[in-house]
Amino acid sequence: MASLSDQIDRLSRTSKAIAATAAAVTVSLDVAPFSTAVLDTQLGDLIRDVDPSELGLFSLVVPHSEQDSRGDIPTLARSAFPGATPLKPATRREVDPEIYAHAALKYIDRYQSIRPMPRAYSQVVALLEEIQLVRDGIEETTELLHSNQVTDGPSIKSMIDNEEQTLHHYEKKVNALRKRRDLLMTQAKRTSRTTIASVKSAPPRPVTPVAPSHVDAEEESFWATPGRAFASENLLHEQVDIGDLSVVSIPSPSAPSSSTRRRSASQPLVEVAPEIVEEPQDTYESRDEPPIVEGAIDETMQVESAATPAGSSSEPLAADVPPAKVAEPETPGTKARLRINTEVERIVAKIWATMGDVIMPGHPYRTTGDGSKPPRAKQTIAHLQSISALVPTPSSPQSSLLSADAVPSQPTPHQILTAHLLVTLLSCPPKFSMPLNKVKESLAAKASTGGSAVLVAGQGTTRVLYGCVAKRLVKIDRGGGEQVVKFDV
Repeated sequence: MASLSDQIDRLSRTSKAIAATAAAVTVSLDVAPFSTAVLDTQLGDLIRDVDPSELGLFSLVVPHSEQDSRGDIPTLARSAFPGATPLKPATRREVDPEIYAHAALKYIDRYQSIRPMPRAYSQVVALLEEIQLVRDGIEETTELLHSNQVTDGPSIKSMIDNEEQTLHHYEKKVNALRKRRDLLMTQAKRTSRTTIASVKSAPPRPVTPVAPSHVDAEEESFWATPGRAFASENLLHEQVDIGDLSVVSIPSPSAPSSSTRRRSASQPLVEVAPEIVEEPQDTYESRDEPPIVEGAIDETMQVESAATPAGSSSEPLAADVPPAKVAEPETPGTKARLRINTEVERIVAKIWATMGDVIMPGHPYRTTGDGSKPPRAKQTIAHLQSISALVPTPSSPQSSLLSADAVPSQPTPHQILTAHLLVTLLSCPPKFSMPLNKVKESLAAKASTGGSAVLVAGQGTTRVLYGCVAKRLVKIDRGGGEQVVKFDV
C-alpha cells in the first residue's frame, strides 16, 4: 500500500500538468458576449438591483422571519411548495402588456452597445402604439355603450321574475279548479248511485185499470167465442198427416198443416225485448247493468177449426176455451239494458264472419269490405232475439227433401238453438261468458219446447255448441277449474 507522501506527490504532478496544458491553450477572439461576461467579469459586477420595469419578468418571494412580532418562536409547519404541480396548475396572473414591452425596450437599450437590434426595437415601438390604440377604442366603445343603454325600461331579470310569479299564480288557480272538479264529480257519482238505489228500491207504480168501452166488450166477446172441434169424437175417423215415409225408415213427427202455419204466422209471439242502448265507440267503461233477460212469452192456446173428411159429423166442444190473457203494460224502467260498446261490436262482427250463413241464410253482406257491410250490433241482436223467440219445430222428411236446394222460409231448429246460444252469452256482460253446464241446460230447455223430435232429428245441443266452437266463434276455457264458454275474440 502506497504511503501518504506518495499520494501527495502524485496529486501535485497532476495539478502542474493541468496548469501547463491550460496555459498552452490560446484565447479565441470569437467568444460570445454572454460567455465573456460570465467568465471574465467579476462576480460583484453581475449582482444589481431589480429595475421597476422588470417586475413582470420575475416573481419575488418574501422570506419568512424566524420570529414573529410577539417574539415567540413559531412552531414547525409543513412547508408549501409554491410551484406548479400536475394536480395544482400555476395560477395565471393578469399582467398588462405595456410591462413586457417596456422591459423589452430596456434590454434593447442596455445591450445596444453589445449587439444592435433595430428591427426588434421598431417592432416593440409598433406594439406599444397598437396597444394604446386598442385601449382608446375600448374606452370609446364603453362610453358609447353606456350612452346608448336605456335606463328607463325594466331589466331582463325583473321581467323574468314577473313571468315566474304569473306562472305560479296560474298554477295555483289550476290546482284549485282541479280539486273543485274532482269534488263535483264525486258528489255527482254519489247522487247518481243514490238515485239508482232509490229507483230500484221504490215499489212498482200502480197501474190504473182502464174502464172497458163498447169496442173492448165486442173484442172480448169475439176472442171468447169457442172454436170448432178438429174432428169427431170417433178416433177411427180422424186422418193424421204423417208425411211420406216411403224413402225413410225412421219414424218422424207429422208436419204442421197449412192452416196451422197460417194461424201461427198471423199470431206473432209476444216478447218483452230488452232495451238496447248504444254507446260511443271509444267508451270502455264497464257499468253494473242488469244482463239481457229473455222476455217472457205469453203464449195463448187457441183452438182453430180444421176441415173434417166427407161423411163425418162435427160436434162442438163441450167446454169453452177460456179467454186469452191480456199482456199488462210494462212499467217503465224494468227493461234490461245492453250497452253497445266496442267489445260488443267486435263480437257481432265475428258472428257475421263465422256464423252469418246460419243466422241469416243467403245474406248479401260481406265482411271483407268489398260489398255491403253487415248490420251493426243493435240490429243484429234484435234479429237474434227474434229467431231465439221461436219454437224449434222439426219438419217432416218429405218437406226436408223438397227444400234441400232452396233457401228455407222458416228458421230451422239448428238456427233457433244457435241464436238462443248467442243471445244467452250476450246476456252476461261484461265478460259475455257462462259455465258449460248452464249453457247445456239452457240449450236443453230450449230444445225441449219443441219436443223430443228435435233431438231425434239430430239437432242436439252438443251439435249446436261444438258447431260454434268449430267455427271459432266461441271457445271453452278449461284453465280456471270450471269449464266456461266465452266468445273467441
